[in-house]
Amino acid sequence: MLRGAGAGLLPLAIGGGAAAPVGDAVDAAARTAPSVFGEVGRRIDTLRYPLVGVPAVQEPNETLRVELDADVESVSATLVPSFGTAKPETDLRLESLSDGRKPSNIWVRTGEEYTVAEFEIPSLDRRFTEGMYDLRVTVDGEVDGQPLAVSIHESFPDEPDVAIMGDPHVGDPRPFQDGGRESVEERGPEPFLFRYRETFGTGTEEDRWGAFQRANAEVNASDPDIVLVIGDLAFGSPGYYQEYEDAYRVLNQIDAPTFVTLGNHDGYISPGAGIDGKKLWRRYFAPWHYSVDIRPDFHLLSMDSYDWPALDRIAPSAVPSTWGGQVRNEQFAWVAEDLRSWRAENDGTILTLSHHNPSWRQTEGGEVTRTTDGIPAAEQVGRGAEGSGGGWLGKNREAIRTLLRDVGVSLHVSGHAHRDRIARNDGADNIAATTGTGLEYVDPDGNPVEGDAEAVLAEGDGTLFVEATTAASGTTQYWGWRTVPLARDGSRVDPRTFGYPATDGFLSGRALEPGLWSATNADLGLYSMPSYRFDASFVERSAERTVVRLENDLAREFEGAVTVPLGACPGVRVDGGEKRWQRIDGDRQDVRVAFSVPAGETHDIIVACASATVAGKQH
Repeated sequence: MLRGAGAGLLPLAIGGGAAAPVGDAVDAAARTAPSVFGEVGRRIDTLRYPLVGVPAVQEPNETLRVELDADVESVSATLVPSFGTAKPETDLRLESLSDGRKPSNIWVRTGEEYTVAEFEIPSLDRRFTEGMYDLRVTVDGEVDGQPLAVSIHESFPDEPDVAIMGDPHVGDPRPFQDGGRESVEERGPEPFLFRYRETFGTGTEEDRWGAFQRANAEVNASDPDIVLVIGDLAFGSPGYYQEYEDAYRVLNQIDAPTFVTLGNHDGYISPGAGIDGKKLWRRYFAPWHYSVDIRPDFHLLSMDSYDWPALDRIAPSAVPSTWGGQVRNEQFAWVAEDLRSWRAENDGTILTLSHHNPSWRQTEGGEVTRTTDGIPAAEQVGRGAEGSGGGWLGKNREAIRTLLRDVGVSLHVSGHAHRDRIARNDGADNIAATTGTGLEYVDPDGNPVEGDAEAVLAEGDGTLFVEATTAASGTTQYWGWRTVPLARDGSRVDPRTFGYPATDGFLSGRALEPGLWSATNADLGLYSMPSYRFDASFVERSAERTVVRLENDLAREFEGAVTVPLGACPGVRVDGGEKRWQRIDGDRQDVRVAFSVPAGETHDIIVACASATVAGKQH
């Protein structure tokens, strides 16, 4: 994995001022860490929506809904750019304040109610531009807020690019084990040292979990419209608090509206310290399950597929009685009502996500597991007699995928398995799916079905199920991420429109277990984008001129955007890219530049003040 070319670093904080990936320091003026609010261990306090894990996507002159866990007499709100060097603050005009508390739009599990304040998003100018914003609120004189809570678009695209990052696993020691095995095979220390450096670094806050940071920087460079982080942000050791703190810090590097879903490692109970990961999840990131309208015609729903009683989640040394999937009846009833009611009023697109994938076959567990559900001790003993594991063990696997098909869900995204997979259900709820080296077509009980699996995947109308390899943990493939284009008109997703063009030669050199993979289904969108094959760096930096060098060692063109810092000047010239916007604050400005780099090529972006003199010539 990650051998040879392309294993360099990204010293440039692409897309803004996130913490730099492992190794190289970046000019401090070009790095501005996202604002962090609240005490350690409680990142969600008075402000309950929007959140870093459930942001609001807004256009100019729209109304921003803000939910507050307080009885409010006076409230104000300010947006502050999350990234870049120019940080002008924008105060929002209060439109309305609820008389008493109202049901929350996202905290639905226990019917939580909050005060609702509505603010007007202003028009765009050179101080208030497109981009990610921290939201700061002042409630009766007390200040609270959320980083990266609001995403501003001049016009949200009709076919947004959805970036998918799977299983970052902050705190996971398994990459070290993989590195040790590789070092034995190669009879040298470099594979182990590489994995150690890029996973844990020197242990300092800035460079811990470098592979996750690297994936963030590459995703930022690709300029997605939304990002999905599909669970297992943490690992579940007795150091759960530190894992959550680090995962929160690194998640805040993503320069796009980011929606999270809870994974099994996020929901363990550490018996030694008595820490319940599910409680931490609600304090750091998001509800366990929620839905939100990204746009009026674009609905997102996140399920909690680690829906088990507390006794089943106790995890001595991060090994619980089960790490598999389940959605119990209470949550399933909410999922069904939410999706059916939205579809009854809308023809647009529904996107769903869960850590475990309901398109999998039913795995370990059986009748004893199902009939003892909700009786923790009996359930645990019963499942122990039958065997446990990491697949879909419990309730509502078939019911969920049938529901998704019936309400016309275009795309369902999952993780957990640390491997890429594409699947689709047909009209009879059979599943066509990729394997590492071929295809399968099975009925709900896992029995083979006669038919053309490739035709179902490529041309079928059922929900497309997509999994991504891990962003930074042990895997049978490689560290990476993927992007899926998703139209907002409710149409089907064609897997042939995305995926990395992996070859057998690439897989033999990059996958940890090459024998499990072939390039056979690369044209069906199977493979994620491998990390460590796209680099960006400053090669020149001054108040009047900045040069960014982009190096693309991928087997495909890389399109994206970068935010370039510059001193304030009235006119700007951009070479090697297309200017999107400028943001000016005093003597500083940031220029957003779109770019395209062909496969295997190096490309420079030059941003300079129009009055600058370079190499003796006037621009």
